This record gives sequence, C-alpha cells and structure tokens, in this order.
Amino acid sequence: MTSQPPSNTELSGALRNQPSPPPWWYQPPTWWTQAPKRSLGRRMLRSLGIMIFILSIAFNVYLLALVSVAAGSSFGTQTLRMGKENQVVAVYTISGVINDRSADDFEQFFREVSTAESIKALVLRVDSPGGGVSASDQIYSRVKQLRDKGKTVVVSMGGTAASGGYYVSAPANEIFAEPTTITGSIGVIAAWVNVSGTLDKLGLEPVVIRSSDAAAWKDEISPVRPMSDLQRKHMQSVLDQMQQRFNTIVKDGRGSRLKTKESTVAMTFYEGTPKQEVVNYKQTEPLNGKIYLAEEAKEFGLIDGIGYLNQAIDRAIELAKLDKPTVVEYSKRGWFFYAFFRSQEPDLDVKAQMQRLQTPQIEMIWKVE
Repeated sequence: MTSQPPSNTELSGALRNQPSPPPWWYQPPTWWTQAPKRSLGRRMLRSLGIMIFILSIAFNVYLLALVSVAAGSSFGTQTLRMGKENQVVAVYTISGVINDRSADDFEQFFREVSTAESIKALVLRVDSPGGGVSASDQIYSRVKQLRDKGKTVVVSMGGTAASGGYYVSAPANEIFAEPTTITGSIGVIAAWVNVSGTLDKLGLEPVVIRSSDAAAWKDEISPVRPMSDLQRKHMQSVLDQMQQRFNTIVKDGRGSRLKTKESTVAMTFYEGTPKQEVVNYKQTEPLNGKIYLAEEAKEFGLIDGIGYLNQAIDRAIELAKLDKPTVVEYSKRGWFFYAFFRSQEPDLDVKAQMQRLQTPQIEMIWKVE
C-alpha cells in the first residue's frame, strides 16, 4: 500500500501549531546564550593576573606594617583605669620561659617608658618559671635601672614566679604574690642528656678531635662521653659562681626584709644503679633552690604582701604618692602581620631549635627533669 502525501489542509494545520518567530527587535537574555569557551592559555593568564593582584595587595600591606612598626610603638595599650594623664601607672607582663625574645621585648618596653615623664610607676606582672641566665640578667638590669630613675616598681606574681622569675623581680620596691603562687627556687642548674651508653649498644663511636691547648676543656659538657671528675668540679664551680651572683641580687633587692635560716640537710644522690651517695651539706634558706608558696615566702621576706594584680596596682599608686592616676597595660601588638614577623624569628626555626638541643643549657629555671 502506497502512502499518500499530506493534503494542503494538513500542512496548513501543522504550520499553525508551530511557534511564531520572535520579532526582529527582540534580544534574548544573556544567560540564555552559551559563552564561548576560553582557551587554556587565556584561563591561565587570568588566574595569574588574579594571583599577582592579591600578592600586590599583600605586599603593600606588608610594607605599610613595616613602616608603622619602624615609625611608631610596637606595643598596644589598654586603659585599665581612667585618671590624670600626667600620672600614669604602666602594667607589663613577663610570662613563660624567659629567653632572648623576652629580654628583647622588655628592652623595647624599657625604652618606651624610661624617658616618659608621665609614667610615675610600673607594675610588672611576672608569671614565669625562669629561663636563661643571660636573658634573666638583662631584664633584671633594666628593672633596676627603672627603679634607680625614680620610678616606683611593684611586682605582681602570677601562678609561678620562680628562679629566673624571682631574679627579675628582686630589684622591685615591693613584691606581691597570690596565695597559690610558687616562688623561690633561687638557684642555677645545668642539664643535658648523655647518650654514650646508647651509642655503645648501637656500636657507634663518635669521633671528636680537639686542639691541643683546649683538649681538657673544649668538650667539657659532651653528650657522647662521661664527664671526668676534673670537668665536673669545674662545672660545679661555674654554677656556684652564678649562684653567688643570684644570692647577691636577692640580698641587695630585699635588704633587711630578707630572713635566712641555716640548717644541715642529708641528700642522697643517685648516679645509676646501684651507685648512690649520701651527702650532708649546709644550706641557707631561702637561698637554696627550694620553692615556696606565698605564706612561707612572706615569712622569709621574699615577698611583701599577698594579693592579686589590683592590690599590686593600688600599692604602686600609694608608694608613688599619686592621686587618681591613669593605669595603662602595655602588651605586644597582636595583629596578624606583627605575629607573622615574629614567626620568622629563630625561636620557630627548626635548625635553631636543633642547635639549641645540642647546646648545654645553664639556666635559672624551676622545672621537672
């Protein structure tokens, strides 16, 4: 059976059912049209341009931050109490292990406040177990200079202000501690790990060659071999000299307020199993490395009062004979780029940390070995 062609009537009906074309002036929305695909090269150039733009903004902010740090103060301030502008009590916190960074920060604070005539008194908030001998000594020196310049200095101890934390506090006019503050630990310690036994078990032999004139002392504190009796006595002498300086600083700072007590103590020293040695030695409290809570520290004259930061501020105002002063807390700026700059310092340098681990540390610190 052959198919018949559509009639004229069927054709006209089909045409009527089709949508009519849009007028010539009509423009479809842009989202109807499909954008032409960009080539890979154009997309890469566009991404590179965006990246350069972002980096340029970051670089300009970086330069602006550098200029602001160089031209102005690196400290932020917070007003704790409003008062007279020509009478200011500056509050500064020393916290954590005292190291070179702590000393650098305090040096900047010293330069900021030492010549400011409006700053009449300072309250140092110390919450530190101590740290490096030199860093502690540098901060101590600046605290003493502030007092010698006629500025009243009062210390407010936090949870811990021991060893180097007390060292930097000693020259203050007065010292306040909280009831649960751990202080004291007036002494010097040197510690390192000796791995000679481990190397023997591994079959490793370190090779150390010293110059002839320095053969006896150059590797006096060596982690790869036992210490000789001669070297141990010399190191003990070095620590004892540092202890004497520590004692002198405490005595000079506390004066007649310091109360000492002589006693004899039997100590058992263990150096491997089963070797042990019992030694009776004389000690002078509180200059013996012992830690104290606030009540006992006050009995020995290590502190003047038991109280918190506000009590220390009130006492500083009283000692400086101020009338409604402004109390301002100084702190390192916490904005992002300043923190970024600080992150580039050696304390976060892995290589520097490895070198530090390999270097014997002589410290004024209270810690658990």
